[in-house]
Amino acid sequence: MILSVPSYVIPGTYAENLRFLADKPEVEGVELLFYLWDAEVAGLLDRELAEIRSFMDRFRFTAHLPDRILPEHRVLLDRIADTARSFVVHPPSDLDGLAPFADLLSVWKSGFGDRFFLENLRSEPFGRALRVLPDIPLCVDAGHILAEGGDPAELLARLRSTGRRIEELHLHGLSGDADHQPFGEGASWLRDLAPFLAGFDGVAEIELFDWEEARTALAAVRRAGVEAAASEAAAGPRSGRTARAAAPGKETE
Repeated sequence: MILSVPSYVIPGTYAENLRFLADKPEVEGVELLFYLWDAEVAGLLDRELAEIRSFMDRFRFTAHLPDRILPEHRVLLDRIADTARSFVVHPPSDLDGLAPFADLLSVWKSGFGDRFFLENLRSEPFGRALRVLPDIPLCVDAGHILAEGGDPAELLARLRSTGRRIEELHLHGLSGDADHQPFGEGASWLRDLAPFLAGFDGVAEIELFDWEEARTALAAVRRAGVEAAASEAAAGPRSGRTARAAAPGKETE
């Protein structure tokens, strides 16, 4: 499991956040946030891209593409394709947008490889996209599942049982109707996810935008995975295989 945080955990630019995070050993990855792509963000990226790349030996970079991907976002991919290892995309909320979305991803996949991960925002658009894109890797957002009254561990098990590739997790808490809230070891949904985390070798993104909140959550997620792995090991190989199979593996967020 690669523990990651967003590129905004303190007020500041991409480079300022990376400098801040550089001496934080608990952070192994950073997700570069491009919820919006406009002239201002493009200018900032151009000014800081060389410094961002200077941290490639320190962090595993992923990228979150704009909420609604468009053909003109190709220029963003051209800039960061050699820096970010993967790209998170949202499915369109409307049915009419699904075919253009799938076509665009097909074009991008041919140019940049199989590194576009579909994230769940709401269950219905996510389900439609899954039917149209049966082979796309997934980014499963636990907080969005919780916001709809769902069970993240149950959805992960169901997706794995159908052969889906889960390459990234987004983890954040829920408070009332508000997601992206802090969480710690007491979160029941995190305890339920622990067997999955124990065997997960993808990116676990702590999607909180405050360093102190993210630091607490990082420690909780790491401990949950370590303790679940130790429990599996103590139970023996046969029981471990059974447990693994049972729980397999700021605009618009």
